[in-house]
Amino acid sequence: MSKRPGKSLASEINEEDKRMAIFFQLRGITDQANRALHCPVRDPVPCKFCKRFGHEMHQCGRVEQAEKLLHAASRIICVICTHHAANLSMQRAAQRSKTPPTTGENPSQQATA
Repeated sequence: MSKRPGKSLASEINEEDKRMAIFFQLRGITDQANRALHCPVRDPVPCKFCKRFGHEMHQCGRVEQAEKLLHAASRIICVICTHHAANLSMQRAAQRSKTPPTTGENPSQQATA
């Protein structure tokens, strides 16, 4: 009677490595599917400039760029992300002194206009 050779330690380690590799590859897929099942679907948010659905604010072509800048300045929000600006020191200082915020133009040009 011949004895069957048992699994070597190296083959056991290789099988365990394969099992772990498959587990880690599938884990990302299963985690993503689990998140999709349990996270609620958000309602679409309307564009803050034109109040319509179907596009995001940075894609809005219905409102001119100058109007977007005026809208952002009147609400004191960031022009890029349309969230409230973190550093409002210039606007607050202008409100305290009751003078309009500067537009970045030369003061001598403003006086002649």
